[in-house]
Amino acid sequence: MLAGCDLEDRTLTMVKPRLGIDQQLAEEFARLFDEPGRIRIELVDNPNPDRPGIEAVKSGLADLAFTPNTALYDPRVEAVVPLYPSVLHIAYQWSEDDPEVESADDAIGDLSVRTVFAGPPGAQSRTLLEATAKRDGMRPEDINYIEDPNGCADVIVVYTAVLPEVPEAIRTCGDYRLVSLAAPGDIGNGKAIDSVTLMNPALKPFIIPAETYEELTPEPVVTLAVDNLLVASAELEDAVVFDLLREVLRMKPALSATKPGLFHQLTDNFDTSGLSFVMHPGALAYLQRDEPDFYERYSGIAEVVVTLMIGLVSGFYGIWKIYS
Repeated sequence: MLAGCDLEDRTLTMVKPRLGIDQQLAEEFARLFDEPGRIRIELVDNPNPDRPGIEAVKSGLADLAFTPNTALYDPRVEAVVPLYPSVLHIAYQWSEDDPEVESADDAIGDLSVRTVFAGPPGAQSRTLLEATAKRDGMRPEDINYIEDPNGCADVIVVYTAVLPEVPEAIRTCGDYRLVSLAAPGDIGNGKAIDSVTLMNPALKPFIIPAETYEELTPEPVVTLAVDNLLVASAELEDAVVFDLLREVLRMKPALSATKPGLFHQLTDNFDTSGLSFVMHPGALAYLQRDEPDFYERYSGIAEVVVTLMIGLVSGFYGIWKIYS
């Protein structure tokens, strides 16, 4: 009976991200857990596609999700580990006949006239775009959004990883260029880019080097990045999250092999004070190398054994009384 209660091959459900590129990352991430071990990850569809995947974790419909470090704190969700930086990409349709663009405002233009794709409703990119538009005196409801991710928009605003797949996804609609929010030398010199990161500490300046995306980036692009977190339900057992984080860090070479340059920041030495969520006790125990003891790991089995023993003792006592 005790052998049948072994903890191996625990399956955790993770919500599929809503953007296509992020979905590919999640699928490759989950696939690495297919080998026999303590933890397996099963991807599940978002029960409410109009809401971020973290909402499914809050409501108990999933165990895990990816979410940016700018998500609002909720006690039902706890952090496991920062996985990779998610970078703001602002692309605009470009033609050789267009006048030279001198600022981001020139590139984006009038958002009530130009079509805009900024991810699904509630996406971080939409929130940022609407906050910027509101600051410039434009109502968010006046932005001319298109909802179809496969549709072609004049302006594309999304947070995503820096991957070779990005230009392939963008250039299907024509020639684009990425907007730079500042010059590389402006970082750390009190320019506007510094005010953004000062007021939003979870955001960090990020430079996409020239020619990273071939013709999309003829010059260096200064933009913003935020850590993409692996988060878990606060109800998940400490021992399970301990094993989960251990497996994620153990498989860093495999993750890096699938996406070189993306997971190089994945480490067990990160600043927990800058997270939007409290650390899950199981993840914190791993960082402090406080491995769950025998009772913590097998407490469920111990409770079953104690219950069986009480039942057996009571039964034998009853039989002895009857016999007497």
